[in-house]
Amino acid sequence: MRTEEISVEEIIVPEDFIRSETEARKNLVQLAKSIEDVGLIHPIKVAPKDDGYVLVAGFRRLLAHKQLGRETIRTEVLDKPVDEIERTRISLIENIQREKLIQSEEIEAAVRLYLFYGKYTTVAEKLYIDYNRARDLVGLQDASDDLIKLVGRGRGRIGRKKAIELLKSYPDDPEKVIELAKTYASKGLTKDERERMFEVIKENPDRTVEEIKKEIQKPRKRFEFVTVLPVRYYQRFENACEERDMDPPELAKFVLMEWIDENVPE
Repeated sequence: MRTEEISVEEIIVPEDFIRSETEARKNLVQLAKSIEDVGLIHPIKVAPKDDGYVLVAGFRRLLAHKQLGRETIRTEVLDKPVDEIERTRISLIENIQREKLIQSEEIEAAVRLYLFYGKYTTVAEKLYIDYNRARDLVGLQDASDDLIKLVGRGRGRIGRKKAIELLKSYPDDPEKVIELAKTYASKGLTKDERERMFEVIKENPDRTVEEIKKEIQKPRKRFEFVTVLPVRYYQRFENACEERDMDPPELAKFVLMEWIDENVPE
């Protein structure tokens, strides 16, 4: 890879570039002012293509140079052409390293890689993330922008797994998904009520959001016990937890409720 000044007119931006121009132009004035004041700190990345270059990473920096009327831009040129998948991967990794990544872009990149390779393990390897995160990102492919903004850790957020669970419960009702996600992320809910919310959804998904809110406020009877499994069952139980991406207590509760439904009359 070499670094050189290249004419901005020689650089082609692919139609399927991971960041849309609308998104890239947000706060572009500030970036352009920064470049004008202190120069370009991070060169953009391009790959050779035909008689010119194709953009790999640095769309906002390229737009800022055009806005400033700059004719050339400092560029890292890859040694050989790259396909769409490799271009997406490099762009995503650079954004992660620069901590500028928009979550919707990460989801889009993971989905593209999954559709191309068909394996979560490969997605994880290509993006340098763990297997569970790769699977979660792909699972969020149908999430609306409003839901994606709520996904995360801490107060006022909903975890990726829970968001995916809502998407699976209501694939044709995005508004209900958002309402329930906001309910889950609200300050007033206790940890127990959040857990109860998903139990209520599983028991009767047709309930309205208001009915679900009322139901989760009802107290639950709690039983806690320790189960010692023989080695041959323990290993299989661990495997089942991994396959279903469930914690041991969560899977144990699921198995118990399933057994009760099948064997104990109401």
